[in-house]
Amino acid sequence: MEGFFLPPIQFTALEASMLLLGSDYVATTFDSTYAEVAHTAQEKIEAIMPEKQRIQVQQLRDSIHLLNLDEAFHAPNITESDQEILGLVRRAVLEQRELSFTYRSRRSSPYASEEPSCTRNAHPYGLVHLRGIWYFVGHCTMRNELRQFRLERMESVTLLTSTFARPSEFRMSEYEPEQNFLVEVTVSFAKEAASWVRENPSFYLTNLEEREDDVLATLHCRNEQDILQWVLSWGRYARVLQPQSLRESIKDHAAFLVDAYRELEPS
Repeated sequence: MEGFFLPPIQFTALEASMLLLGSDYVATTFDSTYAEVAHTAQEKIEAIMPEKQRIQVQQLRDSIHLLNLDEAFHAPNITESDQEILGLVRRAVLEQRELSFTYRSRRSSPYASEEPSCTRNAHPYGLVHLRGIWYFVGHCTMRNELRQFRLERMESVTLLTSTFARPSEFRMSEYEPEQNFLVEVTVSFAKEAASWVRENPSFYLTNLEEREDDVLATLHCRNEQDILQWVLSWGRYARVLQPQSLRESIKDHAAFLVDAYRELEPS
């Protein structure tokens, strides 16, 4: 990309701090290519600032810890493998090239009854960064419809030579991520667990109500499997009230645990 000239711009210390904090976020959240560009931009911004202002800006930056957080949700740091996948998807979006990859659905977990995964081909239209998680939105050739894919569930990603044309009516800025959280789950928590639940809420938690004898948690998810692991993690402090199918699933897991520990007891 060719460089271009900008006339000298005067920044206040606060304005410069916000620009540098934004580049900090890009450097730690995006892939290595954008991280390198962000660091270069930081150096150029710092180079045009007077020494006194540079010190003020650094003091402001040191007083702010920019985390990848959203409503108490914390995503793990992006791994080297994730960076590589993000870089490939970004290239596919910019060059309008088809991607091939193996995709694990949300049911591919130790708590699911099956482990569905399959090879997909897709035309990536754009990237979404939601609650610390990267997705790409594009046309799935297998389903022949617009889908979103979570990058951390992608494996064996290959950038193909075949190209595609992004629909002229598609606007990434107008895209709304899937929000089909139609399954309602209610869980009764012991009173002593209330503060712990507030500190470690589920992504799908929509309401937490203090009652006389317990704390009622209401969650909305796409599938019961989405929250099964979270509920199980609370052990005896949590009891599923509804739906009945999730109650039965919890009971099955509990029975399995009892049998597993019984086998470890000395004869």
